[in-house]
Amino acid sequence: MSNVTTLEMVVPHIMVVEEEKMQNLDEQEIMKALIDITAGYEDETKPTYGLIPLNSSAKNPEDAILAGWFSNTYEVSYKLVIGKEKNKDLHKVVTELANMLVGISKELTLDMDRENIDSFEEGKYRIKYGSGGNRRIYQIEYKLKDSNVDNVIESLEGLLDKAGEMLDDEEFNIPVNRTLH
Repeated sequence: MSNVTTLEMVVPHIMVVEEEKMQNLDEQEIMKALIDITAGYEDETKPTYGLIPLNSSAKNPEDAILAGWFSNTYEVSYKLVIGKEKNKDLHKVVTELANMLVGISKELTLDMDRENIDSFEEGKYRIKYGSGGNRRIYQIEYKLKDSNVDNVIESLEGLLDKAGEMLDDEEFNIPVNRTLH
């Protein structure tokens, strides 16, 4: 048996603002957005939350779906329960866990059912590599440690307030048609 190794992992999640447009969501568009967001994590100056349009490839710009994205930080522990660790196993385990959590994030974006929420917040599973004498089995546990969902909600509320103010301004600034005699 090996020691338990603990690390942190950051995974993005997308929250759709316009629920009435959920049926127009394209699963591949969500995955593309999640991958683009994840790629930005390597740059420490990039934000960890924000707004993102989904379905932007739609022919009608009104079909674009406004969504907010935020980052979840997980505490991850793994240990080798069977076999002898190989030097690239840590990278494989982290990559597989990240892919799994991004996949759960995608499913949660499409369907906010209790099972998806529970598996996104914490979980356990095993990863198996090799066979015979080279077989290795890792026990993985992850738990949501921190989320900046409040930041994206605040940004969305600010955006909606600004949009409301702009609409109010337009209503009051409608020119009155003049009649010439």
